[in-house]
Amino acid sequence: MLPQKPSGDVPQSELKIFERLAAECPDDWTVIHSLGLSNHRKKVAAEADFVVIIELGLLVIEVKGGPISPRLS
Repeated sequence: MLPQKPSGDVPQSELKIFERLAAECPDDWTVIHSLGLSNHRKKVAAEADFVVIIELGLLVIEVKGGPISPRLS
């Protein structure tokens, strides 16, 4: 897990995922938390909450907290 410990201002929803990934991912997986994205098309500052790198490829995880509701137009 990179970094090995989350920063102090991590949302609770991300902290739960951080702890699960740190505890349960195989040793040959690389998990990066809060990876800054320098070239985002629309945002000045953007990040990927988690990037999981394995031999077969990678997985980007965006963590959301709070209730989920349908979007009404």
